[in-house]
Amino acid sequence: MAGDGVAEGGIVDGGVATAAIPPASTTQGEDQRSLRVLAKRFGTLRSAMDAAKSDKSDVTSDAAAAAAAAAAGAAGADADSEAKAETGGGGKPNFAGQAEKVSVAEFAHACDGISRLFSLLGVAFAFAGKDFTEKVKDLTAAGKELSTLGAMVDADVSKGAVKVQNSHTRNLLRVLRGLDMMRRLFCYILEDCTKPLREHASRAYNEVFSAHHSWAIRSLVAAGMYALPSTDSFLHHLGEDEESWREPSSEFVSSVTDVAAAVEDLFVSRDLGLHW
Repeated sequence: MAGDGVAEGGIVDGGVATAAIPPASTTQGEDQRSLRVLAKRFGTLRSAMDAAKSDKSDVTSDAAAAAAAAAAGAAGADADSEAKAETGGGGKPNFAGQAEKVSVAEFAHACDGISRLFSLLGVAFAFAGKDFTEKVKDLTAAGKELSTLGAMVDADVSKGAVKVQNSHTRNLLRVLRGLDMMRRLFCYILEDCTKPLREHASRAYNEVFSAHHSWAIRSLVAAGMYALPSTDSFLHHLGEDEESWREPSSEFVSSVTDVAAAVEDLFVSRDLGLHW
């Protein structure tokens, strides 16, 4: 993978100092900050959602079968109807209701590891990382009193406090954006690992955070992009190398994509919107 012109000690070409990156664990399997651990945590959440989907399917199987049969229509439409049943009929995976019963505590625990990713991106993402970490701490505290994400959102809805500063639901939306940004970052690295990390990070930031940040913050982020580590260094500090990084990266993208889509449904199903 191509380097980005950043020295290992945290000095970018041109003499701009950056925060030093903490060393990776010497034993990859024991490093709780590793990419593999993150992928496993979100994979566990996805499995919990799949289980919830199966339970729901058991209850509604007869009605679903009748609807599928009616939708099939003419002969030869069986394969298409099966695909639609799986994707909700719109060509996209159907995650409706799957995050309702997800544990707030388990979701917050999985997201806690994402803070590590922001810290590895250095000064460019200092603000976003700090905000993300604070929001995750709030969800962790909420998990001690509210068992599921659905119950947490409904509690704010009932109080009319969804969009109140620092409400659990508002913080959940901010955490969701952080997940989306990191999901996109790894997706772009997988697409082309030879490009500088700053190009992928800039693209992901602009797509997710830029519209929600002030001009001053966007300017700071843009300036800090040149202090990002190389892609090799970034992955190394997540316990991976040139031979090992693709599998956990792919699993991370896949599991986070599914979890994020299910959490988005919590907002969409309650007509709360996602762009506020």
